[in-house]
Amino acid sequence: MQKYVLISLLVLHQYSCEFVYHKDHFAVNDYQLNDTASCRPLNKEQYYLYKIDQNSSVFKKLDCLSENLLNEAVYFSKCCPPNHIYEQKEHKCVEHNSTNLFEEFYDSVFLIRTDLSDCKIILDHVLDETVDAFRIESDGSLFYKNRKHNLGSYCVDNINAKEKMIIRTCEEITVCRDKNVRCIKKCCPDGQYYEGSACFPGHQFGLSLRNMTRFKDPSELYNAVVISDPCPKYLDRPAINFRIEKDGTTVIHELGVWQQYTLEESYYCVEYVRKMQAYKMLLCRLQDPEILTKYIIYKVALISSCICLVVTMLLYLVLPDLKNFIGKIIICYCSCLLVGFILLTWVIFDPILGDYCTVFGFLIAFSFLAAFSWMTILSYEMWRVLGSMTAEYGNKLHTHKKRFLWYNIVAWSVPLVLIAFSVLDYIYYFLPDSIHITVGNTQCVFENNIRRGIYGFTLHFAVPCGLYILINLIIFMKTIRYIYQVKHEINCIKTTDHIEKRKKWTIFNTDKERLKMVTRIFLVMGINFLFETISSLLNFRNSSTLEIIEIIFDTFNGLQGVFILFIFLAKKKTWNSFKKYFVLYR
Repeated sequence: MQKYVLISLLVLHQYSCEFVYHKDHFAVNDYQLNDTASCRPLNKEQYYLYKIDQNSSVFKKLDCLSENLLNEAVYFSKCCPPNHIYEQKEHKCVEHNSTNLFEEFYDSVFLIRTDLSDCKIILDHVLDETVDAFRIESDGSLFYKNRKHNLGSYCVDNINAKEKMIIRTCEEITVCRDKNVRCIKKCCPDGQYYEGSACFPGHQFGLSLRNMTRFKDPSELYNAVVISDPCPKYLDRPAINFRIEKDGTTVIHELGVWQQYTLEESYYCVEYVRKMQAYKMLLCRLQDPEILTKYIIYKVALISSCICLVVTMLLYLVLPDLKNFIGKIIICYCSCLLVGFILLTWVIFDPILGDYCTVFGFLIAFSFLAAFSWMTILSYEMWRVLGSMTAEYGNKLHTHKKRFLWYNIVAWSVPLVLIAFSVLDYIYYFLPDSIHITVGNTQCVFENNIRRGIYGFTLHFAVPCGLYILINLIIFMKTIRYIYQVKHEINCIKTTDHIEKRKKWTIFNTDKERLKMVTRIFLVMGINFLFETISSLLNFRNSSTLEIIEIIFDTFNGLQGVFILFIFLAKKKTWNSFKKYFVLYR
């Protein structure tokens, strides 16, 4: 049977305390523990074993705790891992090799807990060695200033090499209303930082207001950390006009007036962002739970679209019957949509893009404008083929290459010119505020601020998309007219010329099937554009019914890739080609 000593608090000689008496200062109870006891896995908690004797000391991080240990032990709640002390100014842990806290205990093993990640508000109490007194009960609870703090709701540590001490306690939000308390909001739980858009353990990163101009008196020490509620976040941008008062209130200039958000309304938070190697301020979009649900649904829809678009492109690249001129155009169209959806998904999952945020916004807009451009090319090609009524797919290779080259020039140059115009406006600001492009302020996309009287999104994105749809609509009208003309011409062919008539009908039916496919794609993109336009004009938060409609709109828009795959799979030719390919290569 091995002897373990488990202590619940670091206490130095010069501080007044009540504990089990040992020598001139204090002692701890010891327990006999069963080495073969079952071990409970640790989730978020962090525990360390600290063994020290006359000659050496050993630290070991635990993966689990024995049941007897949990039932019998008096825990030691230390703010930082072993060989670290607490840095008060930036609320982080720094290395310090002093072991004088345990120097009176030899041939013993200490169980040290270093975790307050469940606390929403953490208040720091710097101890005055001449005044402050605290008491530790046998159950591990702490009594300080006539208040009881249960095990897991406090920790203690040194704060400098002179062995000055600090107690950190979990509190309610009301503590921030105390005039002697200054609260700063942190994005991740205590002892964690941002790796991408997720929080990871890292006690070496705390909370620093250095170089942050949004705070009033940023150099003044703050003694409370408030953990922000989860929300869609974006990096602070100079274009946003706001400040944070000493009481934690956020004052922001919106729609021509100054509005206030209390500390409880998760407007901002500060966090160390690993890939940017700096502490950054992030802003919340003040979404309610229903909006967060909408974001989850939208994420699933976007991922599904990306997968379906990849499958569609593979079908047109692999199946022999689909390797034709129209197939090349469809691959270009799907690739533009795929890039747009991948970037959009990336932005939603990782909104902390820093300097790349604006670049992503322009790339997303370019991808969708290019998709509309290839959609128009596809419509034009169908109109041209129906007008000629010749079965030219699979031959006239030189003509096809030349035409495809021209299609590429037109399809890529038009959106490129449109985006170049938007980039110039973004850089040089030559358009009035009412139609100036806004990108990267709160989202890494072209921002739709129509309800605020700002029509930059309308001019730079909605109008070009609307023109594409109008051109497509005109081409479709002309194509439908051709269909009726061709059908009439075929019926007028003399019944004696059966071979010519059968040939015409075959070409006609093939092209009509292609037209049905293109029409369905056009309807999907047209409805998507219609939904986006309606969304920009209506405030869906006015009623629960409108919120449900918004979720339906966004889900439909996010599922474009799924609809496109089903449109292609609905073709009998695709299924026949797939069956032949499967039989050939199985």
